[in-house]
Amino acid sequence: MLIAYFWTENEIEEELMQWSDLAPSVGELIPGTNQPILKVEMYQGESETVCLAISNPTYGEGEHTFHVQLNEQKNVITYGMSMIGKPPVGRLMNYETTGHPTLMRPVPSRWVVDLIETCQPVAGGSYKAVYLCYCVEAPLSIAA
Repeated sequence: MLIAYFWTENEIEEELMQWSDLAPSVGELIPGTNQPILKVEMYQGESETVCLAISNPTYGEGEHTFHVQLNEQKNVITYGMSMIGKPPVGRLMNYETTGHPTLMRPVPSRWVVDLIETCQPVAGGSYKAVYLCYCVEAPLSIAA
């Protein structure tokens, strides 16, 4: 199962993703921190289980979903939250800063979403769903 740990340290939201055979319990410490787990949520897909171990009082809301992009070896490429409740599709994008304080420039990555597994909350949860997005490497061709 994929375990996603969420906590706040020095007013900064932190995350840790790792694979494990055992789910953590409420009261255990998040690995490498002194943050206790306040809530554990389970999300079940067709072939995978996702566990959210949360130290923050609240995380996602309503129609929000969480998505994790994985490579062929199930290593995490990236992850994020969707406020519109949809997983990423097609080529993943990276973003780089511009001269503007809030404007970002999209830059295509070498990863393309190939398959999406939807994991639904087992007994209520912070997110409507967790999407595991399996990606394949598809580098962009270099312009001549």
